[in-house]
Amino acid sequence: MANINQYKSIIEELEGRIDLLKSALELDPDETEGYLSAIKYCEEQIDAARWIIHADKIVSKHLKKEEPTKENKPKKSTKKKAEPKAETKPVEEPTPAVEEQTDIFDMFGD
Repeated sequence: MANINQYKSIIEELEGRIDLLKSALELDPDETEGYLSAIKYCEEQIDAARWIIHADKIVSKHLKKEEPTKENKPKKSTKKKAEPKAETKPVEEPTPAVEEQTDIFDMFGD
């Protein structure tokens, strides 16, 4: 948003200029038209600065209402999504081949 303090200082500066121009108007009535024109210009600038300040306040209020509060903000999840589990096939136990009854001593011969 706009720097409100900047516009407030503009208003203060221009109000000082208006006082100066009014003093000059009293001291130099021959140039009344020029001084009045400058006073009118300063007053318009002051009016514009005040409206800018007003607009900034209105918009700021509106934006604050739209921002979700900390309580209402959706929380960001830091957890990773669980990966879908792969289907596991049941492990089949191998069926033993035909068991031969062998005598261990048969390997050595007689």
